[in-house]
Amino acid sequence: MGTAFGLRVSWWLKNHLPPDNSVTVKEVTSAYAAVNVIGPKSRQLLQKLTKADIGNENFAFGTCKEFTIAYAPVMSFRVTYVGELGYELYVPAEFAAHVYESLWEAGQSFGIKNAGYRTIASMHLEKGYADWGSELTPEYTPFDAGLGFCVALNKADFIGKQALTRIKAAGSKWKLCSFTIDAGRPLMLQGSAPIIHQGEVIGTTTSSGYGHTVKKNICYGYIPVEKADPDGVYEIESYKEVYPATLEPSRVLYDPERRRILM
Repeated sequence: MGTAFGLRVSWWLKNHLPPDNSVTVKEVTSAYAAVNVIGPKSRQLLQKLTKADIGNENFAFGTCKEFTIAYAPVMSFRVTYVGELGYELYVPAEFAAHVYESLWEAGQSFGIKNAGYRTIASMHLEKGYADWGSELTPEYTPFDAGLGFCVALNKADFIGKQALTRIKAAGSKWKLCSFTIDAGRPLMLQGSAPIIHQGEVIGTTTSSGYGHTVKKNICYGYIPVEKADPDGVYEIESYKEVYPATLEPSRVLYDPERRRILM
């Protein structure tokens, strides 16, 4: 889970500990700060501040590595939510300002910029990533969201395995789709907006935003599987305006081969 879900994850873990006390949980959220370094030059930037080899062969996507940034120890997770090469840095709180200032100073030659959550929200829509609390909710299954590959039903028993096995066998009723609206400008699009097909509301949007790379407005939404036709005619209504929308064949509009994040 991301850094915003510490309370939820802590609650879940504490409520599922084995009764024999063989496992304990220690809350350390307040002891660490998280800094994301993201972009095609992020490795070059970090390499200026560390002696560790963080090249692709020694620090592959999806792995963790401990090293030093400037004078600070960090634990880094090589992962990204925006479709570019990226690193999450978990820094002891007392070193957080030092690490940020070191990154900022070293990054001037690369054109470093601060980016907020709206930037992440825009880029994750282009990349096809689902968002917890928006696309990922108790109302839909991992198979509806296109995340069946994350469910390892061949593993030993785990919480929810029997239910997920039945759900997979029955087949998905809903499909998470990506719609684009080519209006030539960013639009104010609301969440939970009606998705219309042949005059009938068949679903609602979950997330919406503007893709600055693809230059289109992007909406995610669940619709019935049988209604998901790339050649179909769709509309999305938002704030009493109805916009023609295109159902994209793939939810991944940017770098579908994942070359950028695996570089």
